[in-house]
Amino acid sequence: MTFTNFHSSIRIRLIMMFFTTMATMSVLPYLMIFFSTKLGTNVTGIMFLCVIFSIVIGSIAGGFFSDKYGRKKIVLLGESFVFIGFVAVAISNSPWFDLPYVSFILLVFIHLFTGFVTPAYQALIIDASNIENRKAIYTTSYWLNSLATAIGGMIGGFLFKDFYFYLFLFVAFVTLCSVIITFFFIEETFHMKTVTSIKQPITRNQNVQPIFQIISKDKVFTAFAIASPFDCFSGRTVNQCHWNTIK
Repeated sequence: MTFTNFHSSIRIRLIMMFFTTMATMSVLPYLMIFFSTKLGTNVTGIMFLCVIFSIVIGSIAGGFFSDKYGRKKIVLLGESFVFIGFVAVAISNSPWFDLPYVSFILLVFIHLFTGFVTPAYQALIIDASNIENRKAIYTTSYWLNSLATAIGGMIGGFLFKDFYFYLFLFVAFVTLCSVIITFFFIEETFHMKTVTSIKQPITRNQNVQPIFQIISKDKVFTAFAIASPFDCFSGRTVNQCHWNTIK
C-alpha cells in the first residue's frame, strides 16, 4: 500500500499535517522559555497547565461535535479560530506591542481549538480508510509528523529568538492555507452508522453520556487518553530544556 493509493482526503490531510506541524513546531517548543522571560517561571507553569486542560476540553468537545455535525465543519471552524489566534499572538508580540498576558490567553484559546479539531481529523482518517490500508496510513502519518517536528524545531532553533513575530505570522499563514485547502478539496467523510455493540443506532440527537460510559469501560484506552496530554506537555518541555542548554 503506497501513498498514492490512499483516499484523496487522506493524502491531502497528511500533506497539510506535515506543513502545519512543521510551522507550529517552529514556535511551540520555545514558548515556555519565551513566556518565562516575560512572566516568570511560576506564571508560565500555571499557563501551561491551563494549556493542557484546554486541549483536553477541546478534544472532548471536538469528538462530540464531529459526530454530530461532521468532520469537515469542525475542522474548518477549529482551524479558522487557530488562524485568528496566531494572528492575534503575532500582533501581541509585534514591534508595536508587547502583551504577554494577552498572549497567554490567546495561547490557551489556540490549544483549545487545536484539541477541538484533532478528533475530527482522526475520525476523518478512520472514515476514509479500511483495515487493509489503515496501518500504512498511520505509519506514513507518524513518519511525516516526526520529520515535520524535526524540521520545524530546527527552523525555530535558528529563528525564534530574533524573529518570533514573523514565525507567528508564518504559522497563521500555513493554518489559513489549511483552511482553504480543506474547504475546497477535502470531502466530508461522515455518515451515520449503527454501532454493533449498541442496541440503538447512534443518531445526531442522542445523548453523549451512554457513549462515554461504554468507552470508559476500556481501561487501557482511558489510561492512554488521560496520559496523552501530559506526554505531549513533557515532550515539549524536554525540547525546551534542550534549547535552553544550547542557548
